[in-house]
Amino acid sequence: MREKIIAATLLMASLAFAQFDTTDNNSYFSSNESSSTYSVNTYSTNSNPVNTVQKDPYYQAHRGFYFSTNITFGYTYHRKSETDLSSYHYSKDQYKYTGFLTPYEEIRLGGSIANVASIYGALGMGVGTGTLKTNFYDEESRSYYYDSYDQEGNTNTRINDYDATDLKFLFGLGTEIYPVQDKESPMYGFFLGLAYGLTIDAILYDKYDSYYSEEYDEAEGFFNMFLRFEVGKDFWFSRRWSFGVAFNYTMGWFTFDDDEYYSSYRDREHYTSHTFGLSIRITH
Repeated sequence: MREKIIAATLLMASLAFAQFDTTDNNSYFSSNESSSTYSVNTYSTNSNPVNTVQKDPYYQAHRGFYFSTNITFGYTYHRKSETDLSSYHYSKDQYKYTGFLTPYEEIRLGGSIANVASIYGALGMGVGTGTLKTNFYDEESRSYYYDSYDQEGNTNTRINDYDATDLKFLFGLGTEIYPVQDKESPMYGFFLGLAYGLTIDAILYDKYDSYYSEEYDEAEGFFNMFLRFEVGKDFWFSRRWSFGVAFNYTMGWFTFDDDEYYSSYRDREHYTSHTFGLSIRITH
């Protein structure tokens, strides 16, 4: 009988221990589940900053301060005509320059409005190499006009060709329009540009004077009011900076008339210019 009481006591103690162990295990697994849930919440919490960045109005958008540096390679053409006309005299001098910009650099500073448009001031400077052709005509002196000789001293031509260097300076105002606002679109960063201002081109060359049989440095100035059209695309590589390419066409014109002395006398200077370029740029 005593053995049965001891056996029953041991059995009850064993069952109680088993129950306690099971409760601890359940608590342990329950704690793991809670920890796992907390980990998921932590991951979800960490994903919030990504959404915050995407909602940032300055994230990959032109807003506030605008800065762009552009390097352009292109083909340019300048023409200049000087005409003297009176009742007793007529002369006309023509200069034509064709060459390549290698390269031209421009800095743009301004402001951007809501990633829709940017307004800027532009300052540019560049260098190019090409050919300058001169053509002179004087009704009175004709063959006695020294510049009608070519570099070999022949008198059978009135046109001279010179290897020349173009030093270019630009001052202007411009705007860019960003028509695509969907950042998921492959066309996001597409822009249209328009600029207006003044260009000054100094064409430097070595001129041959057949009368004195010597060569000397000479320069001709070309002044133009310009209008530039541009189309391009920016590719964003950080929150505020982008790398872009653009195609542009620039047309220039300017006319100066001088009638200050005699009503029968007229001195006119007429300038035209055309430039086609490919630009590479970094923009903020």
